[in-house]
Amino acid sequence: MPGTDATYRRYVTLGDSRTEGLGDGDDTVACAASPTGWPSTSRTAVPGLRYADLAVRGRPAAQIHAEQLAPAPALRPDVATVVAGVNDLLRPRFDAGHAAGHLEAVFAALTAQGAHVATLTFPTSSVSRR
Repeated sequence: MPGTDATYRRYVTLGDSRTEGLGDGDDTVACAASPTGWPSTSRTAVPGLRYADLAVRGRPAAQIHAEQLAPAPALRPDVATVVAGVNDLLRPRFDAGHAAGHLEAVFAALTAQGAHVATLTFPTSSVSRR
């Protein structure tokens, strides 16, 4: 990363459709069937970076925790991104504590093995609940 002495060689992404690439601007049928997410376009910034995108659309935090975290340690990421939570929010019985608990467990497991973890949130105006 610019301005640091850190050397990143292995990058793993976990999350839902936002990481997978759905809605990244190319809404053609071909892109929707096989989207290219923002992490895969940013990986070219670091020559030799090994990259694995574990994200799957439609996954709530509990499934990301159960399904995507399991293979991550074997990939030994130096850096990981975790973007999730909107699918939880859209469920009729949304439980913020439940979703946050799963995401915190994912963050803790990745950082415990030495990965730098980044995440983001989405603007509240982009999601409406009925």
